[in-house]
Amino acid sequence: MQSQGQSLREQLAWGWRRVTSEPASPQTISRLEKLYRSAREKYFAEVDLVAQAGGDPEVAALSLVASTLLNCDEALTK
Repeated sequence: MQSQGQSLREQLAWGWRRVTSEPASPQTISRLEKLYRSAREKYFAEVDLVAQAGGDPEVAALSLVASTLLNCDEALTK
């Protein structure tokens, strides 16, 4: 997802589309963005967690969002 767009919102929209084959609603993008920012903040605050996730808080947060996308109902019932 990280290489698929200039902005976080573009990356999230691409991830949603890739998993569900449908465009993401503005509300969905907002929820995913909130999840990303919350995870990123946590990873920046907890250095040990970042080390376990590869050392980059932004990549770790995006990985968490990707995992969430793959486990959402829309992906499972596709």
